[in-house]
Amino acid sequence: FARDKNVIFSDDYGNLSANQAMTRGKFCEVIYRLMRVLEADGKAYPIEENFSWFEGENLPFRIKYDAGRFEVFDREDEVVFLRPDREFMQFAETRLYPNSAVVNVTMDDNELEVSAEQYFQNLGSAFVGAKLTRFDFDGKDALEVAHAGGRATDIYVYLDNGDVLAVYTEYGEGILGPQLKNVIAAMLKTLEYKAVE
Repeated sequence: FARDKNVIFSDDYGNLSANQAMTRGKFCEVIYRLMRVLEADGKAYPIEENFSWFEGENLPFRIKYDAGRFEVFDREDEVVFLRPDREFMQFAETRLYPNSAVVNVTMDDNELEVSAEQYFQNLGSAFVGAKLTRFDFDGKDALEVAHAGGRATDIYVYLDNGDVLAVYTEYGEGILGPQLKNVIAAMLKTLEYKAVE
């Protein structure tokens, strides 16, 4: 319950170390989070409140992320947020490790200039078995693709100029999986469109 509601988090190796002493500050944080969960009728503690903002310089978005645990690879055509797997000494975002998480933000120039309807239909055909959810994203047509197995979710935002902002997320199958799922969900909750200046 405490893990699912973001009241407590395990360390990088999945340990809670319940047999070790806890500082007063840490204890107060646990009580505070639990009180927030109870006051919100069981909704998870909003961990994104403590995250840092990241704004894309070349891509039209901003998002909050856990700056203490995620590394950011900011490139001209993509931004990658990596929560590396410390147990297996992960150093790059190229491959998903058991206890890692990746959020990749990039842009599709939509060179064929297909409509949002055609674009989203194509995704539905490509990802048979995935749960597709259309939604409004800051006044723009968007599609969420929740892949079978539940560890990968993509968001596609059809922009006014016909380009498509794509956000790919995935987390590993290791012991930190449920915790990483909550962190990615918290990040996606903060995702916003922000025009590039």
